[in-house]
Amino acid sequence: MPVASYNVDTFLVDALSKIEFFSKNELTDAQLAETLSEVARLSVGSNPRSLKRLTNTLSLISIINAEKSAEAENNTLNKTLNFSLVCMQIAYPYIYNQLTEEPDFKQWNERIASKLKLRHLTPEEKESLDATEEFDEDWEKVVFRMCQKETYLSNRAFQVSLLLSKIAEIVNDDNHLGEIVEATIALSAVTNLKAFDGPLLVKKSRALEVNTFNGMEIKGKGRLCHAIVKDYVEKHPEVTLSELKSVFNVPKCEVVESLEVAMTIKDSAGKIGGDYYIKENDQIKTKEGKVVVWSYWPERFYAPFIEKVQKLGIRIG
Repeated sequence: MPVASYNVDTFLVDALSKIEFFSKNELTDAQLAETLSEVARLSVGSNPRSLKRLTNTLSLISIINAEKSAEAENNTLNKTLNFSLVCMQIAYPYIYNQLTEEPDFKQWNERIASKLKLRHLTPEEKESLDATEEFDEDWEKVVFRMCQKETYLSNRAFQVSLLLSKIAEIVNDDNHLGEIVEATIALSAVTNLKAFDGPLLVKKSRALEVNTFNGMEIKGKGRLCHAIVKDYVEKHPEVTLSELKSVFNVPKCEVVESLEVAMTIKDSAGKIGGDYYIKENDQIKTKEGKVVVWSYWPERFYAPFIEKVQKLGIRIG
């Protein structure tokens, strides 16, 4: 069927309605329909066969995750994000697989580039990308270099960048972007080819769980860890920085650092403070001066930190 002979929005909405991925009421929202169509155009395209493959995949995911979805909050935003990540999985599996490893894509930097053995940009390339809206940010330059690894991706680099930006727009919460993406990927991973390289293990993520600490609900790993350290300092006013590090630091992660030292650290984009919460309201006062807490919490840091916390008898709901 020639693409020009039908309305992509109508075709997609009708297909999603038939598999009941979204409710009929949700699909009457013109803005939602426009978002879904834009995501599809940036990924799987507008060919009816490609759209059919997408809806078949979504239908399979819905069936596999039926019980899990009943436990999780399955609102329109979460379903829209899930839809977008499935589109990414189908159209750009290499990029999707990197998201499964490092879901906070707006924090992709030279550390990620080095890990993936991406080539360095020439001065001319950097200047050209700086003048391009889709690649002027540091993480977008990493995306550009990722796309150079495959001919197909290289030809679709702009669409990949725009799709990731659209996903960030859907989430609308840069502070918890990685945590939200990580939790949603746990649903779409059941149809990821990479999942079948070994035993199928879909990890239940703590990322989006709202934890209860000291009678307050705290969203996100970073904010929970910050609250724990702050509470510890308040209960131990004589504690030193050295003692805090002994209590909370984990291998390869200085969970607690002095504000003075943190202000000398820059990330790859030149942001002062690196991966620490350095805003004034986040600084924690001790008898030796102000300290700050680490904000970037992949599982390799988070799990041992929580283990330490539990051994201290600190309760997390």
